[in-house]
Amino acid sequence: MKKNRLFRLLALLSICFLTTNLQSQVTIGSNLEPNLGALLDFKEKTPGIDNLTSDKGVLLPRVSLTDLKKLQIGIGPEFIGDEKIKHVGLTVYNLTENYSGIPSYLKKGIYTWQGDRWEYMGSDPSYYDPVNKYLIDHEGNRYSTADFGEAGVWMTVNLRVRSIDPVRTSGGVPTAVLSGPSATGFPWAYPGPDGSDDADPTTFNADPRIGLLYSWYSASLREAGGAYQGICPRGWHLPSYVSYNALVTEITNNMEKYSISTGVGAGAAMKAPQELYTGDENKGTSKFPEDGGFFALLAGLRNHTEGSSYNFGKVGYFWTPGYPTGFPGGLYVSLQHNDASLYSGNNARADKRQLMSVRCRKDQ
Repeated sequence: MKKNRLFRLLALLSICFLTTNLQSQVTIGSNLEPNLGALLDFKEKTPGIDNLTSDKGVLLPRVSLTDLKKLQIGIGPEFIGDEKIKHVGLTVYNLTENYSGIPSYLKKGIYTWQGDRWEYMGSDPSYYDPVNKYLIDHEGNRYSTADFGEAGVWMTVNLRVRSIDPVRTSGGVPTAVLSGPSATGFPWAYPGPDGSDDADPTTFNADPRIGLLYSWYSASLREAGGAYQGICPRGWHLPSYVSYNALVTEITNNMEKYSISTGVGAGAAMKAPQELYTGDENKGTSKFPEDGGFFALLAGLRNHTEGSSYNFGKVGYFWTPGYPTGFPGGLYVSLQHNDASLYSGNNARADKRQLMSVRCRKDQ
């Protein structure tokens, strides 16, 4: 009986001891005391002059991520609501690669959950591949590109970046800061049918090639000196209307290279051969982006005051870095659903706070 009581007492003390240790700081790899600021300290030895504590590392769980916007690993359940906040800091090693760019670029490496997205913790993913003709920006978005002869290399889908590339190659210093939909200052917004909300991503999620809409301030970033890199990725810039006119000349002279039909105007050859609203007249003849066509989707614009959408599916507006002397607006070029021309020049100007599409051209 006494032995049983002694055993029970020892068992109880052991449980209390283990519980106390589990709730305190812990060292894994040795019996050394953990550092004061560490809940969990991995070390095999006391650091010497070289400050080394181990000859081994921590092996992260190897997983398969499929969507950077979802807190979901492999075929496991998707966590939503408060769970997305509770899991901030969750870190894994992803083995899945996705180069489609939809919804975003995925590469092998370490990712940490930030509450609304998985963030790649490795080196910057920015990359341009002239052989396979694609560009990846600093956020991991992938864009098809094409060589338009003397007019240069262009993106063949609309820009959809949400932040400024920290590497500036234009020689200028940005003086604007991006903010989200409906925000004051220098915003971006989602495109959508007339009457839709500027924070509604439905249209964008259905086809990210349509890109986001930016104010002139966001697009150009008001950089001083050199070409306007603006919101474009490193090594690329916001093209001028002169560059757009050179693009028109190239497409006009080599229509069969860029268009599924010949004998049409350059504007028609630049527009995507699909409709964004009911009506066949807005279809263009551009080849698909992967085949070297300009493939302009007519995303319309959004008003800077209430975020209303105008001319979605009817007009594609693209900012340039120019602004005419004596007029407080910025210059843009446009493609219309019922016209085969590209409109540009000093008459194509608008309030710099309006939100329009952006295409980028590679630096020469």
